Amino acid sequence: MHTQQLSFFIAAAEELNVQRAAARLGVSEQALARNVRSLEHELHVALFRRVPGGLRLTESGEALLAHARSIDDHMHLVVEQARDYAEGKSDRLEVGAYGAVLLTHIPAVLETFRSLYPSVNVVLHNLPKDQMIKGLRQGRLHASFDRMIPVLPDLQRECVMRERIVVAMNRKNPLSARSEIDFLALRDEPMIVGDLPNSSLMPAYILARHYSFDLIVAHKANNFISAVCLVAGGFGTCLVPRSLMGLSHPAVVYRPLRADVEVAMDLYCLFRPGPQPQVLQDFLDVVHRYEAAGL
Repeated sequence: MHTQQLSFFIAAAEELNVQRAAARLGVSEQALARNVRSLEHELHVALFRRVPGGLRLTESGEALLAHARSIDDHMHLVVEQARDYAEGKSDRLEVGAYGAVLLTHIPAVLETFRSLYPSVNVVLHNLPKDQMIKGLRQGRLHASFDRMIPVLPDLQRECVMRERIVVAMNRKNPLSARSEIDFLALRDEPMIVGDLPNSSLMPAYILARHYSFDLIVAHKANNFISAVCLVAGGFGTCLVPRSLMGLSHPAVVYRPLRADVEVAMDLYCLFRPGPQPQVLQDFLDVVHRYEAAGL
């Protein structure tokens, strides 16, 4: 399968008429039909049925069309970015982030960047970690932000912020009357923890191991916003980065955490190493200012 086959297929699928599709592409009807037949032969499926007045997509054709459009859009983006990179310029910045980061640190970074570079079109993608990493590797993202980022040999990682941990608990919890929470006081508390492959590195697990007791895991959440929602619903207590205190809910209170070992959560910026387009250099300068300010 190659891009020309997909372009021919998309035109035929959208026009549902060989003559119009061929005219749209500026090719002969024979060339279009030959490429579509070649694609069908390669996939071992029929993509079209002939009907009076033109064509109709089969179920296989309908399924392929959505993917073909996505691939075609991606190829156009890759070409545009490659040209921009070659010329050392770009007026478009693609940034990935996920969950609570979108409500805390990212708006401040983007606000500063926009004030300095108002002509740059900033596109913000809300993507889980695996898709952000894939987007960086494919060149679809310039940079991404997340916590719990592993060291990856093909991507560069910089710590933007090291945050203190606080306790998020339901307002009806008797412990909420305290001005701060000793971690040992959570020994018998139902806890909401991360539902991620490396969740064992989360502060709650680190502290539980330090104090030699097992957490009472009531629920698991794959992001901090979901965790705070569960806290609001009375399902348990959670340790969260201090910046989450800006996520206000009438049923949730935040209290400082006291422990005899320091725990924190790092926020990372991830990007591709090597020669960088100017728009990424400018963005990283803003990120470094934010880091230095310790906001």
